[in-house]
Amino acid sequence: MLSLIKKLKRENVAVWASGDKLNLSYDGELQASILSELKESKEDLLSYLRGFDIFSPQDFYEFSSRGSSSALSIDHIFPATSLQQGFIYYQLNQPNDDAYRVQVLIDYALEAFDVDSYMDAWKLAALKFPILRTSFDWEDKDIFQVIHSGQSLSDEHFQFYDLSDLSQQERDSKISAIQGEDRRFDFDLGVPGLVRFHLLKHSADYYTVIKTTHHSISDGWSGPILMRTVHQYYDALVKGETPEVEEETA
Repeated sequence: MLSLIKKLKRENVAVWASGDKLNLSYDGELQASILSELKESKEDLLSYLRGFDIFSPQDFYEFSSRGSSSALSIDHIFPATSLQQGFIYYQLNQPNDDAYRVQVLIDYALEAFDVDSYMDAWKLAALKFPILRTSFDWEDKDIFQVIHSGQSLSDEHFQFYDLSDLSQQERDSKISAIQGEDRRFDFDLGVPGLVRFHLLKHSADYYTVIKTTHHSISDGWSGPILMRTVHQYYDALVKGETPEVEEETA
């Protein structure tokens, strides 16, 4: 996506996200080749723009003028592991296949589930674990992990549903429908924050969370470590405490 952004800037074309629409502004006549490229990459480009909060022409020009390193706020660049390379090659060749969109359902039966604290706990976890701030770059021959600084998770990574007025059967049907729809939506591997959440309210003390992660950033071994950290942060936040976050560098 970054190469496309650079090309658009060279041609004095600005793009920005507005909901599910891609907005354009340009001088003169838009080249047919650029228009075709924009149509082909619309969904990935929209995801990229939203991931970097590009919601106006000014946002686009500020982003594209900073240069690749500062615009992306890069902390580190590492070669992708062989397993990650396999995941990425597969998605690039089979973009509609959901094989590596790992979906987990978590039920929370708590006295009072604090949605805001839960979201904040995940945002803190993204500061601790660099993999949650990782994107991938494959513009050259090799594939690289790009570790970004700052926050990679925003409120847009979380969707909330109130199912409390539905019957149990209706709730189960709604959850299954959300799962199915979520699995059809791929990840833009060029944008950090390769995880998303659906928060489903059954009642004030009972929630279901659908967590979907791209397999390139998490596996069966690391998943429990991540969830334990999120729950520790959540417990501290609901008590009014400020968790101490130390970046994992192992």
